[in-house]
Amino acid sequence: MVFGAQSFLIRWGEGKLDDLVDGGRQFADQYRQAWRAAYIWLLTETGHLDEARQRFHDLGGAGFKTLGWNADWLTAMCGLSLAAVALEERDHAEALYELFAPYADLYAGFLAGSGCLGSNHALVGFAAKAAGRLDDAIAHFERAHELNAKVGAHYLTPRVHYEQARALLARGGEGDSEAARKAVDAGLASARTMGMRAEVERRSPCASRSRRSAISTCRARSTTWRSRSKRSSRT
Repeated sequence: MVFGAQSFLIRWGEGKLDDLVDGGRQFADQYRQAWRAAYIWLLTETGHLDEARQRFHDLGGAGFKTLGWNADWLTAMCGLSLAAVALEERDHAEALYELFAPYADLYAGFLAGSGCLGSNHALVGFAAKAAGRLDDAIAHFERAHELNAKVGAHYLTPRVHYEQARALLARGGEGDSEAARKAVDAGLASARTMGMRAEVERRSPCASRSRRSAISTCRARSTTWRSRSKRSSRT
């Protein structure tokens, strides 16, 4: 299981997750809730949004309060939050945020410490973004950057910058467009440093020396990526 989890993270950065879908489904059906949550995240990353949404709803019954309160509860919340920001199920995301927010100051470890995704503020921020809590999401993302820099946990940094940029654009306050451009550039630099090809591909069209061009392209890129994923989920 440790090998499977670490393989997932490596392939995620490389953009090679499609080969893990069948095996991930077996793990999700065989093991506990953290694996089911991780599989939902995997489905969102590979464009299988219909199955992801159904499984997300299944785990989200009674506002996710049916999840077992055990050693893998926090890990499950992390996977669900990563999925929520792609699925944009606002009501379920709101329930997820309310449950997860009190644990934002902890760190997202999994499999008895075999790996760590960094500060929970990043994951809680994803849930906040999916719930439409833009101010909360941006605050969590900023705190995640601060804490992850201190402990050297950078794996989620490109994705955090990307969702931070989207939240800033959606909020549209004074200075938010410029802050969004800087977030895109920072995420792209981080993804390139870590060799995360899929994350580089997602961000490259958003990067531009022209602020207006960068912002419009990032908005279009976000919409196109979701539409492409929805089409893939029907094939």
